[in-house]
Amino acid sequence: MLTIRDLFENRFECLKVGADDCLNKPFSIKELVARVKVLSKRISCIPSSWLLIEGLSLDVNVYEACAGRHIVFNPTLFRLLTFLMQNPHRVVKREELEYVVWQDDPLDSDALRTHLFNLRQAINKPFVQPLLHTVRGFGYKLTDKNAND
Repeated sequence: MLTIRDLFENRFECLKVGADDCLNKPFSIKELVARVKVLSKRISCIPSSWLLIEGLSLDVNVYEACAGRHIVFNPTLFRLLTFLMQNPHRVVKREELEYVVWQDDPLDSDALRTHLFNLRQAINKPFVQPLLHTVRGFGYKLTDKNAND
C-alpha cells in the first residue's frame, strides 16, 4: 500500500486491514523494488496446492489442514472446506454446497447441516473467533474475525 501519511498509526492501520506492506510517498524506486522482491519471495514459498485463509491452511494434495494443529478430514468435509476456501468471504448458498458434495443427488435436508457442524468443530477450535459463519437466509461463508453475520 502506498500512502502520503507518515504517522505510525496510519501505517499500522494499513497493515491491520490486510496490506502486506506500507510505503510512504515520496519513496525511493530502489526501496520499492526491494520490498516487491521480499513480498514475491514470501508468496512463492507457499505451495500452489495449498489454500490459505487467516491461520487456516489446506493442502489439497494430501487432504489435510493445519490451524495450529494437524487436521485430517473425511472426503465430504474435505470437499466442503476446499470449496469454501476457494470462495473466501463470499456467501455460498446451501444449494452450491449440496452440489459440491452430492452433485445432482442431494441427501435429506439435515445432512448438510450435520456436515457443516462437524466442519465447524474441526476448524473453529484453534481460533478465538470462528471462521465458518452462517448467514441466515442466504448461506455460509468462510471468513476472518471481522465477518458480519
